Parts: sequence; C-alpha cells; structure tokens
Amino acid sequence: VINNGDNEKYHRIGTDNRRLIELLVEHALGKGKRKLFYLSPSTRYADHEERLTWIRELSLRLGFALRVEVDVGEPEKAPDNFIAGYQLTQRLPASFGAEEAVLCGNPEIAMGCLRALGERGVRVPGGIALGVIDDYLFGEWMYPSLTCAAQPLRAMGVLAGQKILSILRGEIKKPLDLILDPILAVRSSL
Repeated sequence: VINNGDNEKYHRIGTDNRRLIELLVEHALGKGKRKLFYLSPSTRYADHEERLTWIRELSLRLGFALRVEVDVGEPEKAPDNFIAGYQLTQRLPASFGAEEAVLCGNPEIAMGCLRALGERGVRVPGGIALGVIDDYLFGEWMYPSLTCAAQPLRAMGVLAGQKILSILRGEIKKPLDLILDPILAVRSSL
C-alpha cells in the first residue's frame, strides 16, 4: 500500500504527515507570514485528520494565528475537493494582509481556492500567498506555480517496485512500514 494504509498485515510506504505540515508552515513563517488560513479536505480520511491535528499543534507551539476551515461535505457522497476548496475560500475575509497566507490540504482544494480568489480579484501571490500539501505533478505547471510540501512520489514508487520484487523472491517475510521524508518544492505562490 502506498500511503493511507495503517494495517499491520500489509506492507506500507508512506510519508510523515507531521513533517509535511512543518515544512510548509516553517516556509510560510520564514516568508513573514504570521496568520495562516488552513483549508482542510474532509477529515473522514486519517491523513487529513492527522494534518489538521499537527497544524493546530504547531500554531500553539510557534504562536502564529490560525483559522481553520474544514470540508464537512455530505457523508454519503465522495468528497469533491475542487468544490470544497472553492466554498471554503468563500468563507475567508474579502481582503488579506501581507502577513497572511492560505495553506491548502491538497492540490484539489488549492485549485478550488485559486478559482474563488481569482473571481474575487485576489492575486496569488500578490494579494495572498498560497501553499499546498502534496504535489500531483501539475503544481509546477499551474499559474502561479504552487509551493508544495510533497510526498516523494517517485521515490515511493521505485521503493514499492523494489519491495514487491523482494517479496516475490521470498526475501521479505514480515510486512514493512516505511515512512519517507517529504520534500518542499518552493515555487512562486508562497
């Protein structure tokens, strides 16, 4: 299982969610941002609940202002993170200060956020800085290109292939739980 697996009977390759949040928050603080808005996907998924816990903990520990908006959606439906990002952004103030940044819980939330900000005439990064958790390869091609705390997806895939071969050869008997360090892709949005 690559990510989102917390079961002792399966092999898992994942990323440290705490470190994902720390990388993005530390970067925002380093850029002079002292008030952060966090737009979270549905917390029905353990990763998003974990990330929300860590950003709240960091806010208390490091002393920056934090406002959280969480997609509650409709429990019986699969979440639509594009719409959620758009709607969550509409709850934010009409204008932003230089010390503020929006952090999005995934790239889809960020795309919805960008659309809502654009419709309001708020430029990124000129009117507000924007950072994202995860990077699905298109973050660098968006305009503006998205600053992301990302899972090392390529390394995870290569490692998964290597481990599958080792399992097939009988070299690995017990399930592995490998947690890789995330990376920070600094681009123009933050």
